[in-house]
Amino acid sequence: MNLAGTLYIKKMNKLIITIFGATGDLTLRKLLPALETLIKTQKDYESLTIVAVGRRAFTSEEYLSFVSESNAFSGDINTLRPYLVYTQVDALKPNTYENLKTLFSALSSGKQSVRKIFYLAVGPDLFLDIASNLLDTKLVTKGDLNSIIAFEKPFGHTFEDARFINAFLEEKFSPAQIYRVDHYLGKEMIQNIIDLRFSNTFIHAIWNNEHIREIKIVVSEKDGILNRGAYYDEVGVLNDMVQSHLLQILALLVMDIPHSLASEDIQNAKIAALEKVKYIASESLLGQYKGYRNELGVDPDSLISTLAFLRVEVQTPKYNGIPIYLITGKKLARKEAYIEVIFKDAPGSHLFAGSRPNRLIIEIAPESRITLELNSLAKLHTSEVVPTKLEHCFSCNFPGAIKEAYSALFTEMIHGRKTLFPSFNEIAKAWDIICQIRDEKPRYFIYEPGFDMGGNND
Repeated sequence: MNLAGTLYIKKMNKLIITIFGATGDLTLRKLLPALETLIKTQKDYESLTIVAVGRRAFTSEEYLSFVSESNAFSGDINTLRPYLVYTQVDALKPNTYENLKTLFSALSSGKQSVRKIFYLAVGPDLFLDIASNLLDTKLVTKGDLNSIIAFEKPFGHTFEDARFINAFLEEKFSPAQIYRVDHYLGKEMIQNIIDLRFSNTFIHAIWNNEHIREIKIVVSEKDGILNRGAYYDEVGVLNDMVQSHLLQILALLVMDIPHSLASEDIQNAKIAALEKVKYIASESLLGQYKGYRNELGVDPDSLISTLAFLRVEVQTPKYNGIPIYLITGKKLARKEAYIEVIFKDAPGSHLFAGSRPNRLIIEIAPESRITLELNSLAKLHTSEVVPTKLEHCFSCNFPGAIKEAYSALFTEMIHGRKTLFPSFNEIAKAWDIICQIRDEKPRYFIYEPGFDMGGNND
């Protein structure tokens, strides 16, 4: 997709990416490997310094040893070593930010233009404290487009939290300085939805309730909560997955053609789509895997959901009546993520033995693949048909070319582009839907680990 709407960024001769939460799971599993990939594949990051920020009293070398010995880190520490420094900061203690300010002065000395990215890989409870302290120490100033702040979902534990955090950030920073990160939007196959829908005549022509029977958006995981009990028991599957990833995918699937590929036009199209989403409680389920309450950090009486099977509809003339299923959970039979669009039977399908509905499958993981399943003759001179797949596997045909989601997102932040980042208005509409679900609770059940919710080959 051609990402229009790039902000004007001065040609930089220094790039500083600062990560708060340097010892956390997200940094070790995702952020540092993504930056390693950029260092290996991009020629223009010689000016990069990665500043790892944490409460522990590490030297830079001690931090690198901590990373390399961690089971969560799967990268090459030697690639990162020349670029990475560690500094000790307690997010809640303003005086410790002087360490960071001193380091920035040294890194910026003699540089005409410095691009600063502050990535908050921490819980939402710390967003405001860190943002306030960065402003107070003049590490960031409002309106400086070469200084940005990025933070991860969940965007608050509740809608009220989200609004409060957003009100603070929009008062203290310019909108162009705020990057809300939903890493699913950095995945190549999610970015490809817009191209697939709007650049192909036949797809666009049949993308409506006259032709579509149902849509499934599935993100299933074999693992449990991976020692994140304290975090997960606050957010659950609705905040962790549905409010962000699944509803963002849904918006891309049902939005109207945007005026352009500029970030604001795409965001407005997604907002309009989310406004029309209606949750159907009678055909939905929430669940918790057996043994969840024994996980470290989890309340032994917790009712937090680890699985969601939600039916929604989009109440527009184009999509009325199409069942759309949002399906996600932990400790399920398979690790996979895909979108499945099942079409209605063709008018003459009854004439052919073995005829099945056509399907469009957008596989997000483990492979990046688009499959269109059609019916074709099983053998000549018969009326029997069999499913035939027309397939394009991006990850198979272009090994190594598929950019990991966080690498894509860092690239966009470095160059000041916001197409892959949701606006707060999108987040607010998603929260409205989550509030519908909480107000009209579906049935709740306990499921066995390895529970099978079907797959895209069923």
